[in-house]
Amino acid sequence: MKQVTVLGAGKSSPYLIAKLLEMAAECDWFVTVGDLDLELAASRVNGHPRGAAVRFDINDAQLRDAQIKGADLVVNMLAPRFLDLIAWDCVQHGKHMVSVSYRDQALRELDADAQRAGVLLLCELGLDPGIDHMSAMRLIHRIKGEGGRITSFCSYGSGIPSPANAEEYPL
Repeated sequence: MKQVTVLGAGKSSPYLIAKLLEMAAECDWFVTVGDLDLELAASRVNGHPRGAAVRFDINDAQLRDAQIKGADLVVNMLAPRFLDLIAWDCVQHGKHMVSVSYRDQALRELDADAQRAGVLLLCELGLDPGIDHMSAMRLIHRIKGEGGRITSFCSYGSGIPSPANAEEYPL
């Protein structure tokens, strides 16, 4: 059974975690969700037989080391400032990592080590960045495939909080 470890159970994670758990039996996965807030991680797993919640503190090197070492795939849903630390640990342990964060210069510099170790570090797989890039490329390929020519392309991405969340996320 493959071990998928999701680091971070915050507001960007619930649909991802639910989908991974939904696919877990078919794909022979066990999904571990780690977060500083153990109750939050447990609520995301919701008692699923192929899931577990663990307390995860990015600043605890031994805990971080153990969680990453035990994974086949690390899904980084933590804040972008933690990307380089997670990626470095993944390369050291030969573990693949996907992340929603932008790839920064430090990660580019780690790329050669990752390639030598046979480790995939795949970033920008969220909504923005991520789905916006994939949607744009699908459209560009379709237009070119139909003989069209693109003379300019601009992409604007962002989110506007719903009125129900205005107090929590004021504009």
